[in-house]
Amino acid sequence: MRGSKRERAPGVWTLRVDGAPDPITRERKQINTTYHGTKKGAAEALARLVYECGGKESKRQFTTTNDLFELWINAPTRGGRARAESAKYADTRRYWNHVAPRIGEKDVRSISSEELTDLYDDLAKHPQHKSQKPLSRASVLNIHRLLSSMFEWGLRRGKTDQNPARKADVPSPVSGMPWAPERPAVLALLTYLQTNDYETWIAVRIGATVGARRSEIVGLRWRHLDLETELPTIHIEEGFNFVPGVGAITTNTKTGPEGNVRIPIDKELTKALRELRTTTQQNAEAAGATFSDDWYLFAADGLGQRPWHPDTFSHRVSRARENVPEASNVTLKSLRAFAASEIRSSGADITTAQALLRHKSPLTTMKYYLAPREERLREAAEYLGNSLMISELDDAHVPPST
Repeated sequence: MRGSKRERAPGVWTLRVDGAPDPITRERKQINTTYHGTKKGAAEALARLVYECGGKESKRQFTTTNDLFELWINAPTRGGRARAESAKYADTRRYWNHVAPRIGEKDVRSISSEELTDLYDDLAKHPQHKSQKPLSRASVLNIHRLLSSMFEWGLRRGKTDQNPARKADVPSPVSGMPWAPERPAVLALLTYLQTNDYETWIAVRIGATVGARRSEIVGLRWRHLDLETELPTIHIEEGFNFVPGVGAITTNTKTGPEGNVRIPIDKELTKALRELRTTTQQNAEAAGATFSDDWYLFAADGLGQRPWHPDTFSHRVSRARENVPEASNVTLKSLRAFAASEIRSSGADITTAQALLRHKSPLTTMKYYLAPREERLREAAEYLGNSLMISELDDAHVPPST
């Protein structure tokens, strides 16, 4: 006995079950009902409806790809932690937009590697809906990783007897190298912000100094700072994000508890953070509120009880870039590559860079650690070009700086 669900309106679901055919006319019977609630609740209600309509026999019915996805997405990770809401949101969109229309109602045991290969090829060439564009190689690869993980989870738990994603033909990984902005460009942006948007200057200064991610910067609370010791530090241990359909959430760092680390900060940044804390305390006193170490550094409410939306941070930096042409390519994401590249220039080793950027794998750090910078590329190209000029063979060529 099969069942399906369809969301007619936000939170309103039509549940449909195929009953046994009429013993005389052989016409198919359908049972329809309406459910009000979440997608997870609708899936559970559908499972109960299938059981009630089919009795014990329904237990032996096959598991659809949609069923397997709902079980997998709501299960804890292999480490036993609840799946991050941001990851659930991204994977759910990928699945229901691109996978469910093709194989969602099929028996998971019938899905073949060839069928998944055809799905990937079609997604890269033809969108599922007219309003969509063909997917990029990276997007198709993300869908394959989702299906591979989902089928592997089902295989380990007896929901299916195969993982067809293992032998599917998938696009090769996109091996893009992070780009690190030049120091003059970063300094130009910081100089403008220090005069015109002091709070954003502090936030960008943290990103450029300790290589923190956007969510980690907006998620900083005063208890994460130790500003009164001989060696002031910032403790990166959580982030703040906003997930559509879920709302504001506090997250761990991207690499989990292993990414929690205390990072020393310089005198200028320490002084600025002390001043910001004093200002926040004064604002709290004027508003009749009691300052708390749990308040956020960068507040949307003027005090610290509600942090910036991550997009607010990006928009403030974007507006600043419009007034600093030489910093037009500096982004919050590129500041991580900048921090790693600056560490390399200082002579620090890969282990130090990995500790700062809080990567699980040194291979990931290596990409940032060796992020190309235009100045070095220009010097290298000029040196190679000069070395091949026949008329200049006798000239002394000085190799570019490293």
